Amino acid sequence: MDPLWLSRINRTGIIENQQAYSLEILDRPKRTLLIIIYTTSSIFALIGNTLVIIVELFGRRSAASLRKFLINLAISDILFGVFSVPFTYTDFVYGSWLFSPWLCPWAQFIQILSVFITSFTLTVISIERYYAIKFPLSNQNKWLTNRSQYILLISWILGIIWASIPQTKIVQFNWENQIKLDCKPDDQLYTSRWYLFLSIMITFGLPLIIQSLCYISIIRTLLDQDYLRSTKTSLKQRRDMTKIIRMLIAVVILFLITWLPIKILMFILTYYSNIWFIMDPKDSGLYIAFYLICHWMAMSSSFINPIIYSFMSKSFQIDLKELFTKWLRCKINDCRCSQFPFSTLPASRNPSIQTSRSLRLNQDQERRDATRKERKSSNYDVDSENNNNIDSKDNNMIDCDRRNNHFIHSKIATNQTSMSEISNELILETLPNRSEY
Repeated sequence: MDPLWLSRINRTGIIENQQAYSLEILDRPKRTLLIIIYTTSSIFALIGNTLVIIVELFGRRSAASLRKFLINLAISDILFGVFSVPFTYTDFVYGSWLFSPWLCPWAQFIQILSVFITSFTLTVISIERYYAIKFPLSNQNKWLTNRSQYILLISWILGIIWASIPQTKIVQFNWENQIKLDCKPDDQLYTSRWYLFLSIMITFGLPLIIQSLCYISIIRTLLDQDYLRSTKTSLKQRRDMTKIIRMLIAVVILFLITWLPIKILMFILTYYSNIWFIMDPKDSGLYIAFYLICHWMAMSSSFINPIIYSFMSKSFQIDLKELFTKWLRCKINDCRCSQFPFSTLPASRNPSIQTSRSLRLNQDQERRDATRKERKSSNYDVDSENNNNIDSKDNNMIDCDRRNNHFIHSKIATNQTSMSEISNELILETLPNRSEY
């Protein structure tokens, strides 16, 4: 919707002085550039968040306490970046609704729902990190993790209720003897100051305050650690801690930068709605640029969130490399992975190992049988001497086989031990002495 010309539609649905205005607010080169920017952003959001979902579902090193929240955040970012934003900016740039009429209310519904879920999930993640660092062994941290599915369910229920409040409908208008469509929200609700206040506080104000308080408390807790003040602390530990602190500050700043401009625009549209009557559309370049910048910065959060919360984690990077390697290996070997992507067999159950070992044992047995037959045709003294030598060789072969069996079983036990160590690392991943965030 373009308020510059929609505000001039009279009650009959006809725009006054159509020759003075253009339905498309940008010329073709600018529209092409804008389409490229938004399409690229949507592709990045789709690919990045899809990778987050795959890695969190099949990865082995991601923190179990954050897995469900990160998947939920990725789903909301996909909804916002792929299924909501393209409808909004095309309606603004082309001045009319280009899609099916039934998509109009659904696009508005998904946009409001995804913004609510994103803000809610980011807030819950900050609270979870606060308890994990502040009270690592307390039951308060376990309470939030054990009830994560109920928290996410409540967030979706509240988001659906909040997104159902605005009423959006298709409006017809005449333009150069043609019937055009526009996706028009409820003016009374969007110009209501109480709705503006609730919208800003629910999706921006309260999440920003809670995230800031949680991350500031985490930074203070990390700086108060005794080992940081110790001279024995290695330079690498200090650098890791500095990296964590910078990351926490960047999370809050990026949330502020991406969402503050669009909230300012909402404030202007609500409190200064008459600005469209005094502004000449021919000189509206500043408004158009400001609107598109605010809109794109809010949309950019859909591909920035997976970078900050997932791709910058070393555990996520390792899992992503392993998943890609397994997938590429399956494609090259044209094999079928029963459980994507970790379908490797243990060493003791590997068919190739079993086959080679069986062949070797059969050859040894045949050689021993042939040697025994030769012993029977020789005299007793030579037979006794040969028996001692052959028996010692047989015993050595048996001992070698036993050592090989012991080695294989020890490798299996070592693999099981390493898996338990990985599980312990997942539990300790959010403790203060970890460099991962």
